[in-house]
Amino acid sequence: MTEQPELGHAIVESGHELGNHTETHRRMVFVGGDTVAQEIESTDTAIRAAGYDGEITFRPPYGKKLLALPRYLDSHDRTTVMWDVEPDSASSDTDEIVRIALDETRPGSMILLHVMYPSRASSLEAIPGIVDGLRAAGIPVRDGVGTTRPVTTRRCLSDTESGNHPAPRYGR
Repeated sequence: MTEQPELGHAIVESGHELGNHTETHRRMVFVGGDTVAQEIESTDTAIRAAGYDGEITFRPPYGKKLLALPRYLDSHDRTTVMWDVEPDSASSDTDEIVRIALDETRPGSMILLHVMYPSRASSLEAIPGIVDGLRAAGIPVRDGVGTTRPVTTRRCLSDTESGNHPAPRYGR
């Protein structure tokens, strides 16, 4: 966000949410409260500077949260969004990524794929097979196709809160 703020602006202008994943992506275990506050608050500042005015959800780097981080999040009434399916951490083969995702996903699951890295091209290639397989199994897929608004974390959490399906989440 600080190195390419124009990307944050473009994301907001497109109607998407910006969530906090910390400034440095360090593991948030065995760190003090001051470190946690600096990592989160500096990122929140950058998110606000990009023009985002909604609730800022939080996803801990590597899914790690111990001691100071949960305390901070609780005391600041922050919603922490977690994933429960991460198929490309177990395999780099496209077909295996699809198989794992289909085996482990249930209604309300959040799937984490690392499609932003060139070395993870197989993750990007797995998406159509995952979406088709989930739909064939009758599991609702939020992908924005056929809608006039992007699929956002807030929208998925709203479905969860209304009882449409259970999403993995921690906090608040």
